[in-house]
Amino acid sequence: MRPLDGHARLGAAARPVQYTLDLHLDPDADCLRGEARITVELAHPTPEVHLHGEGLRIHHALARLPGGRATELTANLGQNGALCLTAATPLPAGTVELEIHWRCPIGQVPEGLYAVRADDEGYLFTQFEPLGARRAFPCFDEPGFKAPFSVSVRAPRGCTVLANTAAVGRRADGEDLVWVFEETPPLPTYLVAFAVGPFDVVTADSDHSPVPLRVITTRGRARLARYALQVTPRLLKALEAWTGVPYPYGKLDLVGVPDFAAGAMENVGLITFRERLLLLDPERAPVHDRMWAEIVIAHELAHMWFGNLVTMAWWDELWLNEAFATHLETLAVQAVSPQFEVNLEAVRETDRVMGHDALAQARAIRQPIRDGGDVLNAFDAITYGKGAAVVQMLSAWLGEATFRAGVRRYLSRHAHGIARTEDLLAALEAEAGRPVEPVLRGFLDQPGVPRVSLAPVAGDRRRWRYAVTRHRPAGAADTSGRWVVPVTVRWVDDLGRAATQRVELDRPTGELRLPAPAAWMHPNDGERGYYRWHLPAAELTALARASATALSAAERVALPGHLWALLEAEQIDAAEWCTVAQALLGDPHRLVIEAVIEGLTQLTPAAPEGPVWSAWIASRLQPHADRLGRVPRVNEGANDRLARPTVLRALADLGADGATRAALADLGRQALLDFRRADPEVVALALPVAAWDGDRSVHDRLRAALEVAPTPAHRQAVITALGSARADDRIESGFEAFFWPTVRAQDLFALLRPAADHPSTRGRLARWLDRRYDAVVEKVGLETAAHLPRLWAKAADRAERDQVAALFESAQRRPPGGERILRQVLEGIDRNVRLTRWTRSSLARFLPDVDDLRRV
Repeated sequence: MRPLDGHARLGAAARPVQYTLDLHLDPDADCLRGEARITVELAHPTPEVHLHGEGLRIHHALARLPGGRATELTANLGQNGALCLTAATPLPAGTVELEIHWRCPIGQVPEGLYAVRADDEGYLFTQFEPLGARRAFPCFDEPGFKAPFSVSVRAPRGCTVLANTAAVGRRADGEDLVWVFEETPPLPTYLVAFAVGPFDVVTADSDHSPVPLRVITTRGRARLARYALQVTPRLLKALEAWTGVPYPYGKLDLVGVPDFAAGAMENVGLITFRERLLLLDPERAPVHDRMWAEIVIAHELAHMWFGNLVTMAWWDELWLNEAFATHLETLAVQAVSPQFEVNLEAVRETDRVMGHDALAQARAIRQPIRDGGDVLNAFDAITYGKGAAVVQMLSAWLGEATFRAGVRRYLSRHAHGIARTEDLLAALEAEAGRPVEPVLRGFLDQPGVPRVSLAPVAGDRRRWRYAVTRHRPAGAADTSGRWVVPVTVRWVDDLGRAATQRVELDRPTGELRLPAPAAWMHPNDGERGYYRWHLPAAELTALARASATALSAAERVALPGHLWALLEAEQIDAAEWCTVAQALLGDPHRLVIEAVIEGLTQLTPAAPEGPVWSAWIASRLQPHADRLGRVPRVNEGANDRLARPTVLRALADLGADGATRAALADLGRQALLDFRRADPEVVALALPVAAWDGDRSVHDRLRAALEVAPTPAHRQAVITALGSARADDRIESGFEAFFWPTVRAQDLFALLRPAADHPSTRGRLARWLDRRYDAVVEKVGLETAAHLPRLWAKAADRAERDQVAALFESAQRRPPGGERILRQVLEGIDRNVRLTRWTRSSLARFLPDVDDLRRV
């Protein structure tokens, strides 16, 4: 007999039909007490019912049979949350009600059901995706099992209780109140949620919101709810307009959680957020925070349709949730707040994910998830970023109207049920009137970025005919026969006339015939296709020259990334990349500047010693710094506000510009003198720089500032600054701040990433984490710990690679999901090492003399 393992799939022997949960939740208690009644359908007579219940102490269990007869059940717990209820004689096929009484511990790690203290008051929150519901109540903890939930909660007087649906009654019970909630529509267990505590509740004006809308904060933070209340109804309306389906649930609560490992969670009717992504000072919040608040709110709202109304059958279909929510977040925010240009943010994200997708260790969007232990690997940039890029490509290929009609058909056909990729394909093909599967499956079911090159056909001196070639994806296995790549080329002739032509590459080579010679061409019109492209030197030069005036914003934003991919593939050298990069730095758009700075950062390990490299960078960034200034200006546009921290920090660090560094450090120190009133945008820019070389007094002031931070934005700036020290005697004291009571589990990566991103401090971080690993994991939990290797993604030498491999060598330091993450990081470091070796000599030849730089 195989041991009970909650990571094994349950099968179809038993299916939940309805849950009734009666819970006793006290924020000051160390355990939950509950009673569950679960109506199940048994496919055949069986003495055993397998479900989930991790860490539960089952006190009593029985099965109520048709006719009123009841039989006692024995509860057996296995590993990874397995729960088996066994009867002395087989239970009959058909409907049976399971009654289970249990207790379970309430921890402080932000997973499952957990407690948080804020301003010395207790709160309870839940985070059940992907496998956390089993830690709070007995259940069939797989997404394909949807059933209605009836919930009642007993909690202390003075607490407000929140759940997926509206409260329909309260009654006194001794010192407590019992809250009774409406029955939910069918839900999977990972979307069930509840929260308890002395909350502030701010209700939206019913004239402005299409649904009953509230923002819930811990006590004393209600003043920060207004921004979310203003923007959420507009985002909801944009999503309703696109889907053609009204918001499918009865109410909507947005909850700011003080300690939350995920960014946000799309629980039906009860969306939970890190405070920084929801609670903003509407007058002073940084533009960066406003933009990302809207993006994340829109993403979670989009899940109400994609994932909640229609739920994936199993975790390998997670893209049906996350790719569509990521695509829809862009459409909704672009419609509501076009000044943020989140459509271009999506282009940058596609470029980043293409770099990840070029690894041999990259996973496919629909990578098979064989059991619960592999689920965490699905929550990565491939599912979200590549998935969204493929959805965008599919929309452009089919046409927006046809694509949206197909998606609406899919939502209508499977409302409140489950669906698979085949169901989406059927809906899209019904609307398109042509096969979609050959294109979509190639991108879903195999890893890698298709590479497309255009080159004049041999002998065609006028360059009217181009061979279009599909190459094997970098780093991936040879799957060249399984791609169908929709390619759209935009070109301009010598008279300035523009046109587009499409080629569907269903074989390795095709041909593009132009009616006239091309002055220049762009191989991916509007950057709507998911592929890397390559042009011959002459065509690439012509495109670069035309980029400033002729390319769309999306094409300009993507151009540095395509050139970087050519550099990594050793098809151009560092001198060629830098020559184009310095031209691209004439573009004022923040995302073009950001992409070039990212490349310069990655090239820095290959730069020759001495001041020449930093002086050359400074000479290119200084004009932007002069244009932007060091502090925000009244009525300044979003582009400049978002560009300023990128440019100034790069100038101070990569450019080694002492004046900028000193000025920013002074701004940071001044902000600490009256932190409650400091401008949060200045604080976010300047505090980390103040900490680079700051003495002990700066560290002490940062600790004091953390105690009085007036907004989540101020708090985040302090956390980042604490991890930014570069002076030897203060680096590890910054890391040790993680164990202060005021620093939470959610803050780990914000605290450690500054050190991980800088070569001078990465080694110290590895040695510190080696000593403190067990204590860190005790605070953050295994799900977060699996991602720790990602901190070394920018490492670029063999010694660092060896250090990382040794740090995570022990199997105990590779929790579920961690093995694949570690392999990807080590492969990425190998790629960085190769790049450094490849670019060192050409970079040295490119750099001018210092005297030439002084004359710039």
